[in-house]
Amino acid sequence: MKKALLLLLIIPGLFITGCKLDAPDFSKTGKGTDAGSGTNTGTGTTNNSDSYQPVTKNTYWKYSGVVAGNTVTQTQTVTGDTATFNNKTYYAVKVESTATGNDISYYYHGNNDYTMRSTSAGGFTVEYLYLKDNFEIGKTWTAPMTDDSTLNSVPAQIIGKIVEQGLTKTISGKKFTNVVHTQLLVQYDLGNGFETVQTLDYYIAKGIGIVEADSSSPSGVSSTSLITDYSIK
Repeated sequence: MKKALLLLLIIPGLFITGCKLDAPDFSKTGKGTDAGSGTNTGTGTTNNSDSYQPVTKNTYWKYSGVVAGNTVTQTQTVTGDTATFNNKTYYAVKVESTATGNDISYYYHGNNDYTMRSTSAGGFTVEYLYLKDNFEIGKTWTAPMTDDSTLNSVPAQIIGKIVEQGLTKTISGKKFTNVVHTQLLVQYDLGNGFETVQTLDYYIAKGIGIVEADSSSPSGVSSTSLITDYSIK
């Protein structure tokens, strides 16, 4: 069962993003190809947005990665639509993947939390709290992976932490600054307490979003995804 659950999570975990809701920050002051329009079209230069996950309509990101030895490409495009889950407003993203076809995932940003919500190949809706932007290096958080805290009736949770901050990374020939590195431990309780079955590492650039995602497991299953192009509207 553990292996089956892990395999269900590889794709959504790799590529995908009663209190007052903090609206996502749509302001863009950084320079792109057209500084007057406020559009960053993949030059990789610094963007001064305060958000780590832009959600303006028609913003897109393209990724390429290797999953179980196979090359997978994916494009995520913000549709402009929203949906409400658990009294929180999420922004819809059309996902076009060579591995899983077309689907809709969701990003949420509020109260310093950044989450991605999607449905796995097995039909389970999972959510990853992949960044808390007010946390210091080494500070951890615990979050449920599903609305009822179970996955296929198995208790499931995420243990996340900030690993590094203020990084500069060059990926696909593009330079990204103000990058935060977070790490998530995917854990299941199969009867003997929570055990880690997958480790996810995210690199998130301020004003851009996720630029790299890596996955590994104790069984040796690993995958990686790198941004190849993007346009922040």
